[in-house]
Amino acid sequence: MIYAQAHGTLEYDAQFQPPKLDFSARLSFIVCVRGRGQDSGMTTYVRCKLMGRHAEVMQPHLRRGKHVLIGGALQLKQRADGQSFLSMRVQTLELLDPRSPKADFDDEEA
Repeated sequence: MIYAQAHGTLEYDAQFQPPKLDFSARLSFIVCVRGRGQDSGMTTYVRCKLMGRHAEVMQPHLRRGKHVLIGGALQLKQRADGQSFLSMRVQTLELLDPRSPKADFDDEEA
């Protein structure tokens, strides 16, 4: 696994799954990351999962179009039909104001 950071916008409202017996709460969402510079025509979608108490707290705030900064373990996965997709177990999440200069930085990978 690779730890990565990226910022983008939520493609859909986050889907909340409440805690069950041995499982903590889970929040699933997709972040659309648009390329910059020579990759400006490229868009990448990252399927994200946020677990535990953070999922419960962030659930009302993660709506379609919201700008976010995410960080966590990034994996390339493959569906049964052979299509590949990026998946991240989110460890850090920050809500960004699209008008803020803070929202205008380059994506970083570690």
